[in-house]
Amino acid sequence: MATGTAKGIAVFAGVSPEIIRASAREAEALGYRSFWVNHPGPVDGLGSLGHAAAETRRIDLGVGVIPLHTRGPEAIAEGVRAHGLPPERLLLGVGSPNPEALKRVRDGVAALRAALSTRIIVAALGPKMCHLAGEVAERIRALLRYVAPDKLWLNPDCGFWETPRWATRLKMAALVEGARLVRRELEG
Repeated sequence: MATGTAKGIAVFAGVSPEIIRASAREAEALGYRSFWVNHPGPVDGLGSLGHAAAETRRIDLGVGVIPLHTRGPEAIAEGVRAHGLPPERLLLGVGSPNPEALKRVRDGVAALRAALSTRIIVAALGPKMCHLAGEVAERIRALLRYVAPDKLWLNPDCGFWETPRWATRLKMAALVEGARLVRRELEG
């Protein structure tokens, strides 16, 4: 996991590989904690992130959100391996729209956890999906056996600008309450 500031930077996955590589190198040199690309339609975000991985050694590498209804967990795991993405630095964002979103994400996250040893971030907008994100967050406790609490961070997704206020409030309330519960456990 990268050290440095808690700031991250995002680049459109469809820009040229030269821009991806140069941006990732510069972000790492400036002490950014994470470098992100999106996964828009015909552009393979994992492939774009592979260019950043080849140019960096410390910065966390994030992709989000890969829709599980168009790219299944097996194809995602294969893409991670094919592009040489380091699991210890990868932040793998996944999600899925309705219908069957909860089942698809739950099953997809389970399959990805079995296939990859990387951090998985679930994109959640609605109340039921937020609850699922809370279930996935339960695994934080397992991580705390290996990672110091001050090295873990929670981050809401970037979709708040297009999320209805009621869903944003529910999502933030779940995030805050989950962090509060873990903090209480840590403090004894």
